[in-house]
This record gives sequence, structure tokens and C-alpha cells, in this order.
Amino acid sequence: MYVIEVSAGVRFVKIKFVLPVAVELARLAFPAEVVKLEESWGDYLVQQKQMDAAINHFIEAGCSLKAIEAAIAARQWKKAVHILELQEDPSAGKYYVKIAQHYASMQEYEVRGEGGH
Repeated sequence: MYVIEVSAGVRFVKIKFVLPVAVELARLAFPAEVVKLEESWGDYLVQQKQMDAAINHFIEAGCSLKAIEAAIAARQWKKAVHILELQEDPSAGKYYVKIAQHYASMQEYEVRGEGGH
């Protein structure tokens, strides 16, 4: 039991402190790796229930659908709408239903994205 706790603690420390440094180093030396690191960072933040923080990492990684899911989970409705407005992927349409249900439950029938459209 103690080994598992230590292992999980070490993993947390590695990710929390090493990943930001790894991303910055990758930007300089291995730009192609940045996308993978950003997605990994976003995935980690989702596991930690830090959806707000995960959104921008998914955007940096080009993982728009994950960014939308994180925005919805974080209840960042306007940000989710904004990201959706930039999508050309037809599979993103399913998220409009979730967002519409939220706004309907709040009786907000005029919704503007972050850009004020």
C-alpha cells in the first residue's frame, strides 16, 4: 500500500513540475513534440478534475473536441461555444445539444460566444 502511495506521489510531482519545463524545452529544441506534451498535460489535468486548466492545453495541442469537452465539464459555456464556432468537423455538432440544453435550463435564449458574435 505504501509503495502505491509513493508511486502516485512521484508521478504527481513528475507531471506537475516536469511537464511545464518539458513543454518549454520542447518549444526550443523539439517543436514537433510540443503538441504531444500539451495533449498529455491536458489529459493529466482532466484526470485531476482541473477542467478549466486543461482547455488551453488541448487547444495548444490542436485537440479541439477534447477542449470542448473540458469547457463543457468546467461549465465554461461561452468558451465551449467559441471553440465550436471555429470547428469544421461535423462530429462537433453533438456538443451544441449539450450547450443548448444548458442555456434552455437557464432560460437564456440569446447566446453570444466569447468573441461577442
